[in-house]
Amino acid sequence: MFERKPLRNDVAAEILGRIIDGRLPAGSRINESTLATELGISRTPLREAMLCLTSDGALAADMGRGFRVPHLSGREVSELLEAVAVTAGAAMRGSAEPDLKSRLEAGNILSRARIQLDAPASFCEQFYLLIRYLTGTSPNRILRQESLRLCRLTLRYLFEGLTRGLDARSLLEGLDTALGQFEQGRPDAAADAMDRTLRDLARELAARFPAEVAGRG
Repeated sequence: MFERKPLRNDVAAEILGRIIDGRLPAGSRINESTLATELGISRTPLREAMLCLTSDGALAADMGRGFRVPHLSGREVSELLEAVAVTAGAAMRGSAEPDLKSRLEAGNILSRARIQLDAPASFCEQFYLLIRYLTGTSPNRILRQESLRLCRLTLRYLFEGLTRGLDARSLLEGLDTALGQFEQGRPDAAADAMDRTLRDLARELAARFPAEVAGRG
């Protein structure tokens, strides 16, 4: 799959993509030998990547039993999206006005999202790119990085929600509103719109998953 020996981040990105789109389903255990063979790598970079993902919360490690994909939990997705709302909002409030090239690209991202409502993986990618755009000019690197880290962890919930019939049109409308306010030089209003949008999404997704999954796996 890789033409060169992958870096830890390359492998982590591939594993996370498989978690998001369900190729590594919630609750499943990672067969390290099989996955390493599929990726064409040794166990060492695979283990390093999975440790990074465990640190981020995308994987769970059980003593003596290896790594597993955590179960989906309504409580977790609610907490994650509320955290994205807080960190992304704070980053947006301190952001500089985007340049014309960036604005055009953001418009393209939103357009792609509109036509990919029926393609969960592609829609999730555009959702992430919009969050990255809206936080990208913040001078606070820690806020930028944390909002994106948390956003990545929500994508498996968004993907699964879309496959279960979640109507993403209201999400798009909220993102469009936030984008418009942001590009009019009103970062506080944009952050408020983003906060409402993500908290609404949190309620929608939380209702589709069990409230608690402690003890499973």
